[in-house]
Amino acid sequence: IYHALGMTVGVIQTAGGPDPSSFLFDPDYPSTDDRYLNLRPVSRREAYNADITYGTNNEFGFDYLRDNLARDLSECVQRELYYAIVDEVDNILIDEARTPLIISGPAEESSDLYRRFADLVRHLRRDVHYEVDEKTRNVILTEEGIHKVESMLPEIGPGESLYDPKHAYMLPYLDNALRAHAVYHRDKDYIVKDGQVIIVDEFTGRLMYGRRYAEGLHQAIEAKEGVTVREEMLTYATITFQNYFRMYKKLAGMTGTAATEKEEFRKIYNMDVVVLPTNVEYRAMFGDLVAREVPVRELSGITFAGVLNGRDDIPVTVYESRDGRERYYRRLDLEDVVYRTEEAKFRAVVAEIEALHRAGRPVLVGTTAIETSERLSRMLRARGIPHNVLNAKYHEQEAVIIAQAGRSGAVTIATQMAGRGVDILLGGNPEGLAREWLRQEGYDLTTIRQAHWNEAVEMLRRGQNPTERFPERWAEVLAKAWADCAEDRKRVVALGGLHVLGVERHEARRIDNQLRGRSGRQGDPGSSRFYLSLEDELMRRFGADRVQDLMVRFGMDDETPLEFGLLSRTIESVQKRVEGFNFDLRKHVLEYDDVVNKQREVIYAQRREVLTKRDLRDQVLRMVREEVEGLIALHCPGNDPEEWDLKGLLAELRSFFPLPPDADP
Repeated sequence: IYHALGMTVGVIQTAGGPDPSSFLFDPDYPSTDDRYLNLRPVSRREAYNADITYGTNNEFGFDYLRDNLARDLSECVQRELYYAIVDEVDNILIDEARTPLIISGPAEESSDLYRRFADLVRHLRRDVHYEVDEKTRNVILTEEGIHKVESMLPEIGPGESLYDPKHAYMLPYLDNALRAHAVYHRDKDYIVKDGQVIIVDEFTGRLMYGRRYAEGLHQAIEAKEGVTVREEMLTYATITFQNYFRMYKKLAGMTGTAATEKEEFRKIYNMDVVVLPTNVEYRAMFGDLVAREVPVRELSGITFAGVLNGRDDIPVTVYESRDGRERYYRRLDLEDVVYRTEEAKFRAVVAEIEALHRAGRPVLVGTTAIETSERLSRMLRARGIPHNVLNAKYHEQEAVIIAQAGRSGAVTIATQMAGRGVDILLGGNPEGLAREWLRQEGYDLTTIRQAHWNEAVEMLRRGQNPTERFPERWAEVLAKAWADCAEDRKRVVALGGLHVLGVERHEARRIDNQLRGRSGRQGDPGSSRFYLSLEDELMRRFGADRVQDLMVRFGMDDETPLEFGLLSRTIESVQKRVEGFNFDLRKHVLEYDDVVNKQREVIYAQRREVLTKRDLRDQVLRMVREEVEGLIALHCPGNDPEEWDLKGLLAELRSFFPLPPDADP
């Protein structure tokens, strides 16, 4: 559309890999890679000079830092920061706000103390030698733990303490080794791949290549996992997303889950949050559709199979046109189910997945960690239930797995990767399915003109046969996939659409809402439910006692769940507390970075001035004058010459000012 309006469109991708990283949209460019159709490789600066530039927040931020490390203007790629529109704005400006962008280089070889302390902490026992603060993720040694550590360190002699000044250099290594051992867990906070420790984004479940924990923690985890401990790093440049995006003269964004964070958007970014109704709700507001609640038993053609547990009185909101030709549904969000133990919870989760699979409904299972998704996968394999796993270990298969996730009987286990910005089509995605079938046949997708493909899709939407216009294999496969998905869609809709099953609540309500939002899209039927236990991390850290009291009051055993509205409200209040706690953390990070930001702005402005000016005479003389005036004020205060330190002034002036050798105060 922008190209048709006469505007240029650039695309920025991750730099440094073997593939091109910057493009301009060009419908006439003959791409040899079907991933980059209509994208012509150009320099990074050309992509930024386009009227509109698409890219990731990481690349925009890192290019800003790289520009301010450049030694020549020709190396700079970005232009003035004017207007930014951020997709999934809450993810970028809130979830990732505490993660600074850092460009660093090697400082010195890593110490062998990382490996020594990694081995030492394995001999310590939780709640005996150390205690873990789940809320702040800190580890504190007990008195017994201190004595145990001191007894294992030959450097500490009789009568000496770990906290003596001469041994204080070991404390950071001990602290990081304890946190790596007790707080940071493999396949949850990070994975080990190809001999490297790679961080897993806690909000998206994606791998964060190139990111490293700061202040020696990453080296401590490398020592714990037995991989090569890389050298310690020296920071060259850093900025938070908060301060980077606040530099734009205009800032806007969109997301489906910002309402719960409107206070933070207002206070930090001076942005208002406006909630827009969905298309169906909008039409109902103006009388185009009529909304009414209908018990499940009175719905015609929809069963919500596998999740109602025999209840047929649960109300579903239905939107219908006055002539009865159109019908849409609001997603059915069922009450949370809470078990006392994690084992009981997972048994119930697997039982529900099995019931859904046998009924033929697609189900998306949302987990908060890689280890949880793989644990569920093992349990499903034991039951003989076919399924796909989508997490940071298998992210390359994401597009194919998601394209199939809406097909009848499909079971997809996913971390939060599938919770944001993903459209799961009931019956499957016919275009994605057709491309996958063609790849399996060895068909070269780059030989298909995008305009022809789009025209064929439009013909199918109108009920026409594209093979009459394009008598080629690709059109035949596309038509077959289209018919197959349309037939499967009818089956899935009749069963109640996609069911979203969450196996744990996230700290932020927004993340849970994103997961729920994969179901019931565009007025399709759908349902969701969360299964929890008192052993879940969120409950353990912030709210287990309150829920435990409820379970005791009602006399519930391990196998009997709690399932009523009061419980969901209690859990929501826990999440509000956590959100407030995290807001305070982000605010403190910003307050600290604001101080650094003032210095950064001054230094970067001076660097840019040096790069842009041909003659720096005026700038140098100004700096000399300011330095001389400062020294005079320091050595010659007041109006009494007797109090002036002229020899001290002369000595300091000689350090940078070319005074005659025989100058004498």
